[in-house]
Amino acid sequence: AEEVIRASLDRSARKLYLSNPLDVGVVLYYLRLKEKETAKLRLVARGKFYNVPREALEKELGKEVGRA
Repeated sequence: AEEVIRASLDRSARKLYLSNPLDVGVVLYYLRLKEKETAKLRLVARGKFYNVPREALEKELGKEVGRA
């Protein structure tokens, strides 16, 4: 359920962002992206602290890991 809610918030923020570039949607979309980035960084930090294997972290984070 949490994943569905987050996806809905992402879509709504993106829709506001694209509808008017001078509206509050730009800020909302930026904050949503920062929230996602922060959650991923926390996951990586916790994984490193608890010695979680890299493969498990990659699986949790999805396909974004291989880009850096």
